[in-house]
Amino acid sequence: MAHTLFLDLDNTLYPKSSGLMDAIRDRIISYMGDIMKMSESQILETRDYSLKRYGTTLIGLMELYGIDKQQYLDYVHDLVLEDFLIRDPDLISNLIALPQKKVIFSNADLGHVERVLDFLEIREIIDHIIDVHILMPNVKPQPESFAKALASAGLCSWDGCVFVDDYLPNVIAAESMGIFSILVDETGELNHTHCIRSICQLNDFLHLHRI
Repeated sequence: MAHTLFLDLDNTLYPKSSGLMDAIRDRIISYMGDIMKMSESQILETRDYSLKRYGTTLIGLMELYGIDKQQYLDYVHDLVLEDFLIRDPDLISNLIALPQKKVIFSNADLGHVERVLDFLEIREIIDHIIDVHILMPNVKPQPESFAKALASAGLCSWDGCVFVDDYLPNVIAAESMGIFSILVDETGELNHTHCIRSICQLNDFLHLHRI
């Protein structure tokens, strides 16, 4: 039976359709254009390079331009959560029902993670948080980030662990390392081997598959 759940945060513990991550993406583009004074073509080129090479815009901007990491993170996450998220009693009850240790494994920073968890009223349910500051200079889906996450959780093996994420490349990367992984796909269109539409289905999924 699984003893530890490694849970992504954004678009995983709340629905992708909330639009929060779209707003964060817009803030990233705004940072590059308004703060860094990049042209539209520079923004597109830099984001494409950064996402393909590192899996995140932040590390690419740090490498290429030496930006202030915390200034960037504060800027892109400067959003009113009430405009996007709702507090869901089902989320709370379903997470409480999961007996496993619950670890947030996110490419976001601790400030954003804790703001979202506090807003959703699930902070006390989470046992440990792994954020971008712990992972850097690597982030999901880079293999090094998974090794750092495992060590940060105080574990030496992925046996008995389950990885849950909404981003298919992250799930594929985890599976390539032998980690049992579940994709959260709100649309149900990706048709991955192990897939749920909502984190609220996780407990039933684990019981069904005797994990």
